[in-house]
Amino acid sequence: MKLPARRCSCCPVFIQSWLDRMIASPLLSRLAVGTFWSLAGLVASRLCGLLASVLIARVLGGRGFGELSIIQGTVGMFSVFAGFGLGMTVTKHIAEFRHGDPERAGRLIGLCSSVSVLTGALMSMLLVFLSDHIASRVLSAPHLSGLLSISAPLLLLGAWSGVQVGALSGLEAFKRIAKINLATGLLNFPLMVGGVLLGGLTGAVVGLLFVGLAGCLIGSWVLRSELRAAGINVRYSGFHKDAWILWKFTLPSLLSGLMVSPVAWACSAMLANQPDGYSELGVFNAANQWRLLSLSVPAILMQVTLPIMAGGGAGISGKDRRNQLLHTLKINFAIGSLLMVVFSLFSPFIMGWYGDGFRGRWGVFIVAQAVTFMQALQSPVVAYWTAQGEMWENFMANALWGGAVIFFSWICIGKGALGLMYGLFGGFAIFGVLILIKLQSVLRKDNAVSIMRI
Repeated sequence: MKLPARRCSCCPVFIQSWLDRMIASPLLSRLAVGTFWSLAGLVASRLCGLLASVLIARVLGGRGFGELSIIQGTVGMFSVFAGFGLGMTVTKHIAEFRHGDPERAGRLIGLCSSVSVLTGALMSMLLVFLSDHIASRVLSAPHLSGLLSISAPLLLLGAWSGVQVGALSGLEAFKRIAKINLATGLLNFPLMVGGVLLGGLTGAVVGLLFVGLAGCLIGSWVLRSELRAAGINVRYSGFHKDAWILWKFTLPSLLSGLMVSPVAWACSAMLANQPDGYSELGVFNAANQWRLLSLSVPAILMQVTLPIMAGGGAGISGKDRRNQLLHTLKINFAIGSLLMVVFSLFSPFIMGWYGDGFRGRWGVFIVAQAVTFMQALQSPVVAYWTAQGEMWENFMANALWGGAVIFFSWICIGKGALGLMYGLFGGFAIFGVLILIKLQSVLRKDNAVSIMRI
C-alpha cells in the first residue's frame, strides 16, 4: 500500500503540509502505512476484548473476575519463559536479512520456531506440575488448581504465535497482522462470553484456549503465504550457524521479559493475599483493560518502527533512526495525552459498566491512564534500544523498573487496587529517568537536537 500523492482541497493547510512531508518521505510513508493497518486490527481486537470483559465481569462478579485475572496473569508469567524472547528476535533479524540474505532469514525462522515449540511444551508441562502448589501456597486459592492445569496449553500456543507475529512484523506484513488480530478479536467475544454463560470461570478458560488455537492456525496460514511472496524458505538445518544470536539477543530479551510479566504476577499475587484481595484484583483488572487499550497506539508504533529501524532493506542510517525516534515520540505524546484526558473524564461511567462492585473506583482508572501516558513516551526509546541490538542495556533498565514496581507496590499494597497501580506509576517514573538519559545520548549524535527542543 502506498500513500496517494494527491491534494485534498478540504484539508487545512497545516494538515496538507504534514501529508506532503509524509508522502515525500519513504520512511514516514512506511511508518504511516504500517501503523494504520496494525492499529486497525489491534483496536478492533481490543474493543471486542473490552466488551467481552465487561459482560464477563457482570456475570462472574468482582471476585470471579479477579480469579480469571490471576489465572491469565499466571499464564502470562510462564509465557515469558515459553516465548523465550523469540518473537522480538525474529522481528529484528528477519527485517535485517530478508532482502540481503533470505536463506539466513529462513534458517532463523526455523530455529526460532523449533525453540518456541520446545520451550512452550516444557513450560506447559511445568505449569501442570506446579498448579497445586501455586494455587494453594502462593495464591491462597486451592480451587484454582484445576483451572491452571487447563490453561497450560496456552503457553505452547502463545510461544508459537509469538514467532509467527514476530516474523510477519519483520516482513512488514502489517495488513496481514491486522486481519489476524481482527479475526481473533471477533472470535474472542462469542467464545469467551459463551464459555462464561455455559460454564462460568471454567468456560472462560476453555474459551481462551479456543481463541489461542484459532489465532495460531490463522497465523500459520498467513505466514506461509507471506514467506512464499518474499521468496523465503523456512529451513530446519544448519542451526549452529546462527545459534550465537540466542546468546547475544534472545537471552537478554528473555531476561528483560522476566522483569515484566513475572513482576506483574508477583504484585497481583501480593494483592490476592490481602483481605478481599480477589475483588480488588478484579477492580485492578478492569482498569488495566483500558490501560492496554490506551497503549494500542504506542504498542503498534513500536511494532512498526522496530523492523524499520533494524534495516528493513531500505538502507536506514543512524540519522534516519533518530529522526524516526523523534517522530514517534511526538505522535505518542499527542495521542497519549488526548486519550489520557478523554478516558479519565469518562472514568466514572466506564467503571460503572462493570457492575456495582466496580462503581466508584474510578480513581484506580485515572492512575492507570497516567501510567499509560508515561509508558507511551518511553516505548519509542525501547524500540530504538532493540533495533540497535542493545538488549543487555535494556535488560538492566528493566531490572531496575521491576525492582521499583515491587518496592512501591509492597509499600502501597494496603490501598488495594489503587496501591498496585501506584506501584506501576512509581516503576515507570524511575524507568523514565533512565529513558531521558538514554534519549539525550542518542540526540547528541550527529549534532541532534536537545531533549528540551523536541
